[in-house]
Amino acid sequence: MTAALEALPPRWRADRVVLSERRLLDRARVLGDDDGIVVLVDGDAGLSVVGHGPDGRAAGIVSDLVAAGELRAPLRWMSLPRATDLPADVCAALRVDPLPGWDWMSTTTIGDVPGTERVERLDLAADLPAILDCLRESNPTSESDPTNPHEAGWWGVRSGGRLLGVIGAGRRGAAAEDGFSWHLHGLGVRPEGRRGGLGTALLVAATAEGLAAGAEWVSLGVWAANEPALRIYRRLGFRTDHQGRSYRPR
Repeated sequence: MTAALEALPPRWRADRVVLSERRLLDRARVLGDDDGIVVLVDGDAGLSVVGHGPDGRAAGIVSDLVAAGELRAPLRWMSLPRATDLPADVCAALRVDPLPGWDWMSTTTIGDVPGTERVERLDLAADLPAILDCLRESNPTSESDPTNPHEAGWWGVRSGGRLLGVIGAGRRGAAAEDGFSWHLHGLGVRPEGRRGGLGTALLVAATAEGLAAGAEWVSLGVWAANEPALRIYRRLGFRTDHQGRSYRPR
């Protein structure tokens, strides 16, 4: 166990969400206890704040830091458990606005579904323009970057030589110091390919490849209001590890 991980309150040393970002812990300031923690990561683009814990403890830590003058705007980003919303005066002081809630889910197993035989691993060098074109139409709000150095791969389904749908996966931390997990992102299917199970096939194929490659788990994020997607993910075996709300700088 690394020194940064060992310094965490015991409860959080086995938490999948925390472990997935363990590469950040060496340069982070961690505050809190078993009831909740706040991780402050100061990077080139500014300070990011990430909280964990179900009972409002993380929001309380952030409020106390603001009151003490130890946390100020501007922030690069902030995500906290959504069980307790950050008070309006604290949001005003940090100049952030709350976004809709989201769930972080993970699995260590996956079955098969119809359509996975159509899914292929893409060549990022040759297929990058086609991936970006597909994302622009199928998932225009996605912030996924296929050129990120932590990408594990991208997969797609073609129709007539054109990418009909895509999904990517990023390599993240895990429980073992030399282990890894995969986080799925950028899932999108063009309008003409929807309602045929292609999105599920893409997700299952990428998850299966990650687990076969040795990932301790495969995770994803989904908007909490997207009940149809949540039902599919639960049926496939994904569990909810974290219910969060992000706060965007004004």
